[in-house]
Amino acid sequence: MKRETIQFVVEAKNGVVEQVGKSSISEPETNFDHKGIKWFDDSKLLKGSRSGAGPEQKAPVVSIKVEVGVSLG
Repeated sequence: MKRETIQFVVEAKNGVVEQVGKSSISEPETNFDHKGIKWFDDSKLLKGSRSGAGPEQKAPVVSIKVEVGVSLG
């Protein structure tokens, strides 16, 4: 069973309808099976030591230096 919240609004001034609006919020049904949640083991993703240091960084393959300036030839 799907739950849905619906709001319907009519805005009038001096007996004349100015705006009509509606909104809805749909909530999918809950599929809880009482088995719990299977959490992924993050230690399988870590590379290198577990002492807080990240994975080793490799030296850059290409190094480019760009200088920008104005010359008044």
